[in-house]
Amino acid sequence: YTSSLVRKASLGIPKVKDPVFSEYVPAWRPEGGSNGYWAWIGERQWSWVRPLQTELESSALLNATKLLPENRSRTRSSHCPAVVPRVCAFLFLALQDEAYRARAMGSLRTWAQAQHGLEEEGVEDRLAFSMFYFVDPKYRHLVDSFLSRASVIEREESHPGDLPGRMVLTHLQELNDALHEKQCDWIALPEDDTYMNLPVVASKLSCLDPSGPPRLLGSIWGGGISGGKWENFVHGSSWIMNAAAAPKLLEVAQRHGLATRHGYGDVALAQVLRKEFGARRESVIPFVKFGCHIYDNSGKTTFNKAQQVSEVECVDWIHKVPADRMEALHSVVSKRPCARSFDDLMAHCGSSPALAALAGTI
Repeated sequence: YTSSLVRKASLGIPKVKDPVFSEYVPAWRPEGGSNGYWAWIGERQWSWVRPLQTELESSALLNATKLLPENRSRTRSSHCPAVVPRVCAFLFLALQDEAYRARAMGSLRTWAQAQHGLEEEGVEDRLAFSMFYFVDPKYRHLVDSFLSRASVIEREESHPGDLPGRMVLTHLQELNDALHEKQCDWIALPEDDTYMNLPVVASKLSCLDPSGPPRLLGSIWGGGISGGKWENFVHGSSWIMNAAAAPKLLEVAQRHGLATRHGYGDVALAQVLRKEFGARRESVIPFVKFGCHIYDNSGKTTFNKAQQVSEVECVDWIHKVPADRMEALHSVVSKRPCARSFDDLMAHCGSSPALAALAGTI
């Protein structure tokens, strides 16, 4: 089925301009396939991909992410851990290109400002949260008014024309360098055209156990991205990982030449992980569904979709958000805080059905 899609994509099907990359993607969609998009999987190769609820249930996935032992003396949440993991969010700011700069500034002016309130709450209020920004020193003057000195990590920005695989590899290298100096248990990596609801994401992660083997959390999608065979990947709009995952992802990416791979970066990462681990990938680095999301990879209907959600303030993230709609979206999402309890959030927007079931037993 998927191999036929790849073949059709190369046989003169109408194409539309991708809003980010200077590639042309097929406009044709499979029957009933509105909930998905064409993913660039290799040189002149495309595959239709769609969102999944989770990977196939297995004992490895079932035990991949568990709730931390709670401290019953605290009252703010019905489940609050005795030892609070530190949640770190990292945002790579692309400032040299005007279009990308608009996206970065849109994030800085809106959802990223929530970091200040979270950092002030501190451990005693159940959160241990920090946010950091990778900034090219040549363009730091553009963002200094938004950022504290301690939150800035200086690094040379990737070139906008780089292959997505090279960009992901560079980001993994810079992230691992930063983690040598930062104390982080959970790591969130949103893209700058994603609206991340930091209070909701940080609140959930602060109650999840980051220990154990590497895990990559987020929105799971699947398609014929490995030689026409079905493969899952975690959508690159927002990656969440435990501390053990960062060096492992870098190691595999370097070994299998991620930098030279054509195709979207999230797809390319899944391909090299499969090449490294084969059938063991699901147990070595499980992909775990985390949270609730709103997706439109074209960015055309994202804002309208968000407006139609009755409790959009409880959604974990929204993608793709055009720069000129970010502030309007922020006014909708930040109008009121999410009123749902932790247990309710985890039951409906938790981390895989296995974890949702655990949350329901607390």
